Amino acid sequence: MQLQIPDSLSPLSNQEGVVVGKFSTSELIRNWKEWYKIDVSREFEGVDTFFEFQCLQSGLFYFRPKAIAGSGRFYSQCEELPWYYENDKWEFSKVLSLLRKCKIESVLEVGCGTGSFLKKLKNAGITARGIEINKKAVDRALLDSLEVSCELLETFSNRHPEKFDCVVSFQVMEHVVEPVLFLQQQLAALKIKGLLVISVPYGFSPISLDRGNLFEIPPHHMLRWNESAFKYLETVLPIKTKKIIYAPIEKRHYGIYLNALKRRMRLAFFKNFLEKQIVINMISMLLDLGLSKFFRGHTMIAIFEKE
Repeated sequence: MQLQIPDSLSPLSNQEGVVVGKFSTSELIRNWKEWYKIDVSREFEGVDTFFEFQCLQSGLFYFRPKAIAGSGRFYSQCEELPWYYENDKWEFSKVLSLLRKCKIESVLEVGCGTGSFLKKLKNAGITARGIEINKKAVDRALLDSLEVSCELLETFSNRHPEKFDCVVSFQVMEHVVEPVLFLQQQLAALKIKGLLVISVPYGFSPISLDRGNLFEIPPHHMLRWNESAFKYLETVLPIKTKKIIYAPIEKRHYGIYLNALKRRMRLAFFKNFLEKQIVINMISMLLDLGLSKFFRGHTMIAIFEKE
């Protein structure tokens, strides 16, 4: 008899997904409290177990039930962590270089946080707007004289149809429950032939696959993206894939990367501790030698053109 799980349909293909993971919420509640002093009990209210699925049509990984997606209350707690909003990221410089090359004049950033990327756009002479639902983050952005509004994407797009040359989001699409609808709302504000730029965690990086990392699973992340899932978007949205870019492993992530790899290898085919340690030491040595560019890091960028 097949296990019946609510919300099990893929948010991309609308077909039944395959269960690839099962999680106990009681353990996660304890870990969030112990490690980060964050109470997530209300995020999992009435839910003892949740599941990870893979969409066989698109390759997207998604968590269900939908109700466990992080609330505004949860993200308000997260933003108190001193490193949660980063002032600079690898993808900022990559995307800014792309926008300059394409002579982009106007940009909308969805989920702009405190406005770190908007500042870079402003300094580069590019007209930039941002929207963000976190009121505290918006208030901080406004203090820096950035053009940011606290409103829903659908509302903003209805007021500014096909206005921008580029719509960009950084580390947002992994949090949403209904990605197709969310992207439709972004495309509504984008000009025909405009660029849609999406930066997310790379779903097959050791960090994303590490189930000991609370920030890679609900209530924080609801989706795990990969190249196959992004290319599938062409079948459900009026867009064409232009390029997929992968970040190298950043030096600040070496330790996290290796620790995640160690945990993954506990379940792998290595016969003993010595074999696993030899492989870990070899990878660590390669990273130290500056060969990190040959390893895919934690972030990927998908670039599309609206048709």
